[in-house]
Amino acid sequence: MRSLRSHLFTMIAVASACAPARHASTERPAAASPPPPSPPAEPLPIEPAPVASAPAESIAPEEAQLNALYSPQPDQRRLAEARVPEDREARVVLAYCVTTSGKTEAIEVQELGPNSERFVAACRHAVERWRFKPFMREGKAARVCTHARFNLKFL
Repeated sequence: MRSLRSHLFTMIAVASACAPARHASTERPAAASPPPPSPPAEPLPIEPAPVASAPAESIAPEEAQLNALYSPQPDQRRLAEARVPEDREARVVLAYCVTTSGKTEAIEVQELGPNSERFVAACRHAVERWRFKPFMREGKAARVCTHARFNLKFL
């Protein structure tokens, strides 16, 4: 707002300097008029969402594990917080993709065992932290998709 005011002041000062001289005896002082409304801001262009250059290839979980650099299991504290005493086991299957840089993305629940929905967050958090060597196809890094099965057993 401050720069707009200084800009308007500059415009008024320049306009006053360029105006013809007035005679005080013949003219009345002009009443201060409000500044003209600023034109409406133009809407920002909407950029389309990025589109994958090629569909991801599906691979077996065993092949994904061969390229795994870091794949921690679900955090025990998170699992303990989600568990209720009658839980004996849980099954969560998450589908995910590995980017060309080796990070996981597009993590979705593929399958849940009975009473297993409470454990999805802990399993998803683990998969989000996984890192892989890029999967190479025809000499180029490729995006691949697979799934991870978590069979949780509680004592």
